[in-house]
Amino acid sequence: MSKAVDRPSLFERLREGLQESIAFARGELALRTTEIPKEPPQLSATDVANLRRNLKMSQTVFAALLNVSLRTIEEWETGGKRPSESALRLLQLVKAKPKKLQGRPVTLDQQCSFVARQRAYGDLHFLGRVLAANLVRRF
Repeated sequence: MSKAVDRPSLFERLREGLQESIAFARGELALRTTEIPKEPPQLSATDVANLRRNLKMSQTVFAALLNVSLRTIEEWETGGKRPSESALRLLQLVKAKPKKLQGRPVTLDQQCSFVARQRAYGDLHFLGRVLAANLVRRF
């Protein structure tokens, strides 16, 4: 058996809501308002690649930042796939406030760990590029 909850009647709740609306319209009551953001802007393959380059990130590091696979970044940058709405929102945030999402620099160990995860998904073709890029940077 459920207990009956003492709750105002529908009429009482409607009346209270209308009174609050009138008070707000008169400026007697401040209400919290939330603006719903517009849809994120569409990005072309070139836009995604330029964003990554402006951040001075490799595709591997950019993929790790966005928590997507390297294959996904490659597809976005070549136009093979378009970012989803949620990915577009994240890319919009990265573009607007890049420092907020960038943490400490990604180490070679972290890149190798990311590479290992990618290998588990069958993306072997970029392993040499990542390691070669790091070797070049070190010398």
